[in-house]
Order: sequence, then structure tokens, then C-alpha cells
Amino acid sequence: MKVISPLIRLFLIFFILSTSFYLLFHFFHFGIPFEQTAIILTGSFIISIVVMLVFRRGYDIGGKAWLNHTLAAISLKFILYLFLIVIVYFFSKNRSLEFVLTFFVIYLAFTSYLLFSFVKLLKAKNLEK
Repeated sequence: MKVISPLIRLFLIFFILSTSFYLLFHFFHFGIPFEQTAIILTGSFIISIVVMLVFRRGYDIGGKAWLNHTLAAISLKFILYLFLIVIVYFFSKNRSLEFVLTFFVIYLAFTSYLLFSFVKLLKAKNLEK
């Protein structure tokens, strides 16, 4: 199971987003406080790792388990993101447009990577057949 390469890419996305949001807040005073952004980023990073591992596990097993693991990974992603947004929303009491935009950018970045990596694996599986 080749998991190291996707995890390194996920960490790279995490690092780039962390650096970008830190610079935006501290130098341009734009966005939500970096502490809140760090919580959202870390939560999204952990969620992406869990989803990637569940999907990869099903991919390695193959057959019906692969479909079940794929559906479980997608469902788990949405449920975990729902918990993350509820927890951050209630603890920070931040209802600003910047909070929504920050969450959307983070969600979109990690979801796009997961989508592209899933499609890449699916294409590789089709070529093997």
C-alpha cells in the first residue's frame, strides 16, 4: 500500500495553506485569527488522512469491499467536516464572512486533492484490467 506519497502531498497542502493564512492575517490583517484557522486546517488535515486511509484500504482489498470503503470514506468525510464546522463555529462564535471564506478555501483545497487522487487511482485500476 503506497500511502506515503499522498500523505506527503497532503502535508504539503497543509503547509502551504498554513503559511498563506498566517501571512494574510499577520501582514495584511485579512481573515480570521490564525488560531482559528490553524484549528480548521489541522482538523481538515486529519480528516483527509482518515478518508485517504479508508479509501486506500478498500482499494487494496478490491471487489465489493472497495465500493463499500469508497462510500464509507465519502460519508465519513462529510460527517467529520460537519462535526468540525459545528465545533469551531460554537467555540469561536465567529459568524463573519471571513470565517465562511476561510473554511471554504480549506475545504475546497483538501477535497480537490482527495478527488484528484481518487480519480487517479480509479484510472490506474481501469488500466490494470
